[in-house]
Amino acid sequence: MVSMSFDWTLLVQIANFLILIFVLNTILFKPLKKLMASRRELVESLKMGADVAREQLAEGEAEQERFRVEVLQEGVGLHKSLKEEGRARELRILSEAQKKAAGRLDEARATMSGEVAEARASLRAEAESLAAGLVDKLLGRTPGTTLH
Repeated sequence: MVSMSFDWTLLVQIANFLILIFVLNTILFKPLKKLMASRRELVESLKMGADVAREQLAEGEAEQERFRVEVLQEGVGLHKSLKEEGRARELRILSEAQKKAAGRLDEARATMSGEVAEARASLRAEAESLAAGLVDKLLGRTPGTTLH
């Protein structure tokens, strides 16, 4: 039969193994767990920071878009008001020019009607003179003689 004898080396190896596990746990595993936990917390906080930054970026972009639209609307309104102001000024200038032109036209008409009246009077006198000369010629009289 096989006989088994108790060997003390087995107990020493078990004791060495337990000491090794204790030492490795104390020196290696616990600090490694702490390091991994702190890195996990760091990654989580960075993710949260990135989420906050994304939200702030989205808010900033939305604010920028609102500002752009507001400025665009303000620019369109300013353009419209300047255009209306220009149109009003144009109408005012045209009205003044029409009044000046009408005044000059009235002056020219008055001057012309005076000149026309003078020309008519002059032509009437000349026509009467020519008519008298023609009558004298037709009647055979000498110019300047009158009938008694």
